[in-house]
Amino acid sequence: MDEDSELLRRYVEDRSDEAFTMLVQRHLPLVHSAALRQVAGDIHCACDVAQTVFTILARKAATVQRHPVLTGWLYTTTHHTAAKALRSDQRRRLREQEASMMHEDTKDSTEAVEWEKVRPVIDSAMFELQECDRVAVLLRFFENRPFAEIGIRLGLNENSARMRVERALDALRGALTKYGITSTSVALGMALANQAVYAAPVALTSSVATGALSATASTSAILFMSTTATKVAVTVLIAGAVAGLILQHQTTNKLRAEIVSLQSEAQLAARLQLENANEIKSLQNAQAESARLQAKVSDLSVQLSHPEKATPPRTMSNAATIPANQGRSTPAAALYTAIWAMNKGDSAALAQAIRIGSTARAQLQEAFDYLPEASRTQFGTPDNLLASLMIGNSKQISAINVLGIDEENADSVTVRASIQDSAGNVGETAFPLNRTADGWQWALPAGMVKGFLSSIGANQSPARSPNN
Repeated sequence: MDEDSELLRRYVEDRSDEAFTMLVQRHLPLVHSAALRQVAGDIHCACDVAQTVFTILARKAATVQRHPVLTGWLYTTTHHTAAKALRSDQRRRLREQEASMMHEDTKDSTEAVEWEKVRPVIDSAMFELQECDRVAVLLRFFENRPFAEIGIRLGLNENSARMRVERALDALRGALTKYGITSTSVALGMALANQAVYAAPVALTSSVATGALSATASTSAILFMSTTATKVAVTVLIAGAVAGLILQHQTTNKLRAEIVSLQSEAQLAARLQLENANEIKSLQNAQAESARLQAKVSDLSVQLSHPEKATPPRTMSNAATIPANQGRSTPAAALYTAIWAMNKGDSAALAQAIRIGSTARAQLQEAFDYLPEASRTQFGTPDNLLASLMIGNSKQISAINVLGIDEENADSVTVRASIQDSAGNVGETAFPLNRTADGWQWALPAGMVKGFLSSIGANQSPARSPNN
């Protein structure tokens, strides 16, 4: 786990303001510099963009935590936020254009002229690159990371990381030719390293971190209102105070004097959030599984008011089918075989029983290509990799009943089945299947494939090795 991931984990799990402030300190120069270029040198607008980017990071930290490289996410979010700021505030685009030249006096005149040509279009050219190339350029030239660290971030050895950066820089040089800019890769790399990122205003780090944390504390305080009636008054006061301080930050010079009070109230909100962690977790689970929870709540209500009418727990009938290898001559047989292969841990049999679309296959191939050579040799094929991920991230299925088969056409059906896992939980699921030349296959949705592939970003390897 790299340092960014560890800091994000501390902020998400422990609500550590210190960890979030360290993230701001590490990445504010990149965000502020990119924003400043994209808003045509408007310092005030660039500061607002930076504030917004880190506020979004604080609000979506739990989701961003799963992103493989935080630098790439910040750069992309800065790009979108700056574009939105330009559309909504055209009057500020022409102010203080000289701000981006604050270090110009330390560069020779030839380099300054070349950078003036590159500066207005560098970010547009960057977004013409593939994301893997864009991240390589960001880490090497925008954040001055050594090749060894870049290799760790991208799952490569140091030499492969060097080759990736050189290839990405050549691609960026090619993209710049569309804007009439020609240069060698060496000259472009030197210009980016010297000019692309420079120190943000000293006061901006504290302001951005505090503003983002305050905005998040305000959202959390509103959530508390729905969990405990006795905390309503305290929560309203916190939300009002935070909102008032944020507005004062935009219009007065009294922010620094009031930050201490804001931080104290944010800490109080954090403590209240910890006290209600179990309630909040229950609420989030209810949103994700609303249908199942609503049924349970209904049963519980009946049980409390009329115990004699309480609904017994759902169980499978005695006629439930134990998953087994039944071939793939029919949709039901193919489904039984796929579940049997997952239960057994047979990735080769599972790989033959599943089917994915072109978009998901491209994502799978890309993930397979980025694995270390030893891992690619271990899995052999992208399909075996996906099958292994499914085996490692799926529960054992102890029984299954086919409830019905809905035919869309001669080669495409949906099998509705009731399944029971090893813990005794029962649920109904719809499985799409397609007919192929050698039998029926379970057609995995693209979202399911993406979910399984996300485990590679977290662990750099599947949860369980294939059992071929």
